[in-house]
Amino acid sequence: MNSKKIKLLIIGTIAIVITIGVGLGIKNYKKINDEKNNTSQMIDKNSNSFNEKDEDEYNEYQLDDALEGFDKNNQVNSDDIVVEEGFKTSIGTGNTDEEIRYNNKLLSESKFSLKERVKAKNVAENFVQAITSFDIEKPKETVDLAVKYVADALKEEVESLYMYLGKNETIKKCIIDEVESYEVENEYDNDYIIFNVRVGWSTVDQYDQISNDGHDSYEVKLLKINDDYKVVEYSID
Repeated sequence: MNSKKIKLLIIGTIAIVITIGVGLGIKNYKKINDEKNNTSQMIDKNSNSFNEKDEDEYNEYQLDDALEGFDKNNQVNSDDIVVEEGFKTSIGTGNTDEEIRYNNKLLSESKFSLKERVKAKNVAENFVQAITSFDIEKPKETVDLAVKYVADALKEEVESLYMYLGKNETIKKCIIDEVESYEVENEYDNDYIIFNVRVGWSTVDQYDQISNDGHDSYEVKLLKINDDYKVVEYSID
């Protein structure tokens, strides 16, 4: 074999090696880049707010599953979490405190424990669902459920919301479709826990047909009174 052919073979071999190397390098770069992207979507542990870009990955659990996780990891008893008949809950669980914080959209820094904030979240969601839903055939139960979650000073105001309940007989009731909430940072050093609660609802007419639907958002301020969290202030967000 003459020297010219040998040179061509050497050049061809080098070209193949370079091509393979470049291919492997591109594959490795893509793998590293994918890992970086995945990492960037994780919880920002230095942030004091919920990162909503992973909303599609937000975990919602059935209540029994949530309670099982909390009983094991955060000593929340089943009596601490109440979901009224016809209501929903967005309470989630996890294998670590960080997962529980993330799945419940809680702030990363707080003077309150996860357990306390989850209990407050439960009250906030129940309250908003209570003042959103109604049944004209059960006026007393409707009002009692709403005032159940508020401080004494707020009961008269909440009761007044139902002054005209049943006057419009074309709307029979309002039912809850969904609920979600996240903790809001309190700018003052006090004992209030604040949640933003968004509720989805549908109205049912006198013929038992869905006639309308929508969403409402409220900011709810809670305070622990006699060992129970109560709503002391709320406003439409």
